[in-house]
Amino acid sequence: DQPRSRGLGDVYKRQDKERLFLVMDLMKGGDLRKHHRKIRMFTEEQTRFFLACVMEGLEEVHDKGILHRDIKPENLVFDEEGYLRITDFGIARSWSPDNGMNNSGTPGYMAPEVMER
Repeated sequence: DQPRSRGLGDVYKRQDKERLFLVMDLMKGGDLRKHHRKIRMFTEEQTRFFLACVMEGLEEVHDKGILHRDIKPENLVFDEEGYLRITDFGIARSWSPDNGMNNSGTPGYMAPEVMER
């Protein structure tokens, strides 16, 4: 299979009757939560850069009709060049008009109104 995503890293997929296998780039930079625990406060410039990385990744995913549904610091990892990449698409879904009422993700990161539907 060919790589599928430039902003999210290369993703290769294989599937058999029972399983889906995803092979993704190794991201050696650790996740955003780890760095936040260590540094405790990012500069405004760093924060803007991180948000730009996340927004670019989400735009790419949404352009493909995919909803990630679990954006959180643990699912944002740094590549070797310091760019944030989105990972963990375990509960991602394809967008459809009728999935607006579905909610999932990590409760600690969800807005109260989403939790209460």
